Amino acid sequence: MRYIFITILCLLPSLGWTQSADDLLKRRNHEIHRIWMQSQNYTYGTGVNKDLAQAYAWLRLYQLSLPKQYPGIPEQVATLRAQLTPDQIQRGEAMIPRLKAQFDLDFQLSEDDMARITEIRFQKAAQNRNAPNLPGIPQLAQQLEKAGKTALAKSFWQHYQKALKEYQKDPHGRIVYGRVIVFGPESPREVVSPIEILDEGYFVGYVSQYARAMDFRLDGYMPIQYFVDQHRSPQLLATAYLRPLKPGELAGVSGQVLPIKDAPQTHVVLQLQPTEQRYQSVDNRPSWYWPTLNVPLTPTGQFTLTGLSPSRYQLIVSGPKGRYEFSVVLRPGELRDLGPLNLIPQTNAKVARR
Repeated sequence: MRYIFITILCLLPSLGWTQSADDLLKRRNHEIHRIWMQSQNYTYGTGVNKDLAQAYAWLRLYQLSLPKQYPGIPEQVATLRAQLTPDQIQRGEAMIPRLKAQFDLDFQLSEDDMARITEIRFQKAAQNRNAPNLPGIPQLAQQLEKAGKTALAKSFWQHYQKALKEYQKDPHGRIVYGRVIVFGPESPREVVSPIEILDEGYFVGYVSQYARAMDFRLDGYMPIQYFVDQHRSPQLLATAYLRPLKPGELAGVSGQVLPIKDAPQTHVVLQLQPTEQRYQSVDNRPSWYWPTLNVPLTPTGQFTLTGLSPSRYQLIVSGPKGRYEFSVVLRPGELRDLGPLNLIPQTNAKVARR
């Protein structure tokens, strides 16, 4: 199983069309897993700075989003709470309303909802490729405003103004804009690209003269790459439709964390990385939008994770002796054996594995 608590489901994301009740359930099912992953990442400091107050907030949000007395959750909350100071508990509880509002997570699934999720988990997403062509940047911002999407219109225009300033400093680069549509439960904002993706998949930004192409990648989906016209700015890129990968296109990793005695206290995740290091600095998204996959370990530290995209990943290991990062590039249909990962007593060690 790729996820250990909640099954990944697929749906057609909101594109301005009517979203069915089942579509919404599939989206919430995906968000439930993401909430749990956030609590684990902040608990162990994998991919983010360790923060037990944040971990508590996300775990409580996980509890509040599931049916009451969901098996095992009250015990997890009590275990973490026992490790916190009163101030950390207070800060964590105060974060919950903000997280709900910031990421649209104010919901609670019922037992009937969970049963329906089980029934529809194998349904495939509809793939409607008839998104309307986008107008020029000012006109698009006006359209979003008229559609009542004031916050999105404002954010889009602010990103354009920022790109315009960069273009005025260095006219050798280009301003590009467009839209990404994901045929699945993930938010378009989770897509890894050189430019930050906004709500509903819209984007606008500046790319340097050295960026010959732009890629859009999301774990479990077919990546898309567009070549950038060196002589046109601003330029509209074709709508990027990200579809789920077929079984033969997926990749995986396996390995073992050593020493074995540290395995129960070790937390391992995978993060999809930009294709080029220079793109990493442009990504200032909250950690909620970073696609992070949990890597379950056996009692002896062994792991196998499949269903991955053929792309570059960062394997982040947080254990009793420190935090470690291993870079790995996966290819279509490959199950990469990383072998034994001997966690030597050195903090923040980085090892490249290709």
